[in-house]
Amino acid sequence: MTDKKNTLLAILLAHLLLLLSFTKILPFWPMFTVALFILSALAIYKKRFNHIINAKSIGLGILTGIVLYLIFAIGKQILLAIGLPVEEDLKELYSFVSPTQIWHYIVLTLIIIPGEELFWRGHIQPSFSEKSPSKGIIFATLLYASAHIYSGSIMLILAAIVGGLYWGLIYAWKKNIVINIVSHFTFNLLLIVIWPLN
Repeated sequence: MTDKKNTLLAILLAHLLLLLSFTKILPFWPMFTVALFILSALAIYKKRFNHIINAKSIGLGILTGIVLYLIFAIGKQILLAIGLPVEEDLKELYSFVSPTQIWHYIVLTLIIIPGEELFWRGHIQPSFSEKSPSKGIIFATLLYASAHIYSGSIMLILAAIVGGLYWGLIYAWKKNIVINIVSHFTFNLLLIVIWPLN
């Protein structure tokens, strides 16, 4: 089977798994965990990503995670300033995706966050980057965002576009999935635990 067909099947699988997660056909947290476990296992099996673990990559991951959080915080203030009713949407989104049990935090840290980066930036993005890195970033971002349409949340789709583009640029720049995973973890830690924006 060609790489293009493999990539298409991987994208269809991601859509199916996120459909099952977001539409509550099955309980969200168990299904979302299983979904990202499967997608990360696929990415690891194909191993299109690079990974270097050192102090520099961890530091850059933390820094870029903080910067993305600040972009979201400023973005929220801009949306409020122009009169868009985002607070209710944010509260609804937080109530849906925020962890509420200890095991939620564990799987978020060990499976969900690494899984998203391994699959979308480490597996899908390189599939479209052979001739053009910018094409890879754009395609991976749009596909990442499109897989979130089943949530029914415009805020989550917009967040996926911004986050997908940001992390796509970082991976194209440094080609080190460790930076992306640490960045994503730092961002979620700030957004969900330390200073939620709802």
